Parts: sequence; C-alpha cells; structure tokens
Amino acid sequence: MPTGFLPVDRQHSIRPQVYAALREAIVRLQFKPGDLLSEKDIATQLGASRTPVREALIQLAQEGLVEIFPQIGTRVSRLKIAEIMEALFIREALECAAARSAATRMTPADLEKLRATVEAHRRAQETDDLDAVAALDEEFHHLIVERSGFPTVWRLIRSARAHLMRLRNLTVPQLGTAARTVRFHSEIVDGLASRDPAAAERYMRAHQASNVAYTQDLLRTIPEYFEGNIEEYLEFPPPWSVDTSPPLPSGTPSKRTTPSKSRSARGRTS
Repeated sequence: MPTGFLPVDRQHSIRPQVYAALREAIVRLQFKPGDLLSEKDIATQLGASRTPVREALIQLAQEGLVEIFPQIGTRVSRLKIAEIMEALFIREALECAAARSAATRMTPADLEKLRATVEAHRRAQETDDLDAVAALDEEFHHLIVERSGFPTVWRLIRSARAHLMRLRNLTVPQLGTAARTVRFHSEIVDGLASRDPAAAERYMRAHQASNVAYTQDLLRTIPEYFEGNIEEYLEFPPPWSVDTSPPLPSGTPSKRTTPSKSRSARGRTS
C-alpha cells in the first residue's frame, strides 16, 4: 500500500482529489497489477471517509483500471494483453503511414523543433525525469502526425497511447527504453530530413517494432502482471508487421521466431 498520499484539501471537493490520487498511484505503479485495495486503508491515508474512496474506485472500474468483486474486495486490474497489442497495432499502422506522408511536408523549422525535442528528451532521460520523458515522447510523435496532412488521426493514436500508460511505466525503469527511444527518434528525424518517405517509414517502423519487442520481454519476465494467453503474442515480428526495418540499436531485443511451445509463462486469467 503506497504511503505517499497527501491528505485531501478540505477547502476543495474531496471526491475528485481522491480519484486523482488513486488513478495516479495505479498508473505510476505504486499499486501493482493484481494488488488488492483496501477502502479503509486508503481513506485513512488520504484523511477522507470511505464514501469518496468507494466512488473513486467505481469510476476507476469503469475505466478498466480496477476490478470490484462484491463481498470480496477490489483489485488493480492486470494489464490486458489483447488491448495492449491492439494499441501497438494501431500505433504501427498509423504512425508509420504518418511518417511516410510527413517526410515531404516537413519544413526546416519543423525539423529543428523535432531535433530540439529529441535533445530535451535526452536530457530528461539522463536526469531520470520520467514525467518529462513521457511528455516529450508525446510531443515528438504528435508533431509528425500534425505534419502528415492528417492531423485528426492523432486522436486515435492518443487513445491507443493511453492504453499503454501503465505499460510504459513498467518499461522505462526496467528496460532503460528512454535512452533507446532517443536514438530511435534521432534516426526518425534523419529519415524525415532526407525527404525520403520510405526511409522515414522504415525508421518509424523500427521504433514501433522495438515497442513490441519490449512488451514481449515484459510478458516473459513478469507474466503475473498480465491477463490473457501470453504465448499467443510472443511471435516477433508480429503477424501484422512488415519486417522491412533497418537494424535495431544495440541492446534492443530482436527475437524473430516463435518461442518453443514448452514455455510455460502465461498471464493469470480472472
């Protein structure tokens, strides 16, 4: 149970404060997937009654972040493998197309802004500022989509990224992906600067393929955090991916065959 909750401010509405505190704790993995939650303990830590805690948990259940079992208790939802893979599918399909389209539309000012974003991302990674890392990653991808000529596509991509929020907080600290992401982003900028649509798409596809590889590493190493049949999603590259990417940066997982069926790692199913 996290102990970093600040007491609610009684000069303002309590329910949204309780909801925000709980959501933040779940997304940032202070509460791990599968953890049991105690209304009483949470209320005590927040200095609130159990009613706003219960209401916040109901709202979080509607968002799929917790599961409520009457007469039993509330549990932080495990990460649903099918939803994660669908989000990765959406990102690869749309962002690779966006990079291809943006390559001939980028202005020198756009490229300079992308390079500045990559450099700020590098500095944030070096100081372990994960909030800044996440914000700069989103800014980088958003600008490319904006310049693709299809800016409203970002709504779909942003929704897919939301499904990956908890996964990202597992990935960045455990696998050091922020540093690798900086290298991928630098290569994507080079591809865009070349004004070669095929090159821009290749580098973006390599970046998206790395996201799948990191996800598969997590499925293997911490299967208890996931819900679903893990074996179904361990093929690399995945069936939807066009494997035309340049070599991945050093240290990137590159498992390109389906693991032996004797592997026993499976996520728990509730």
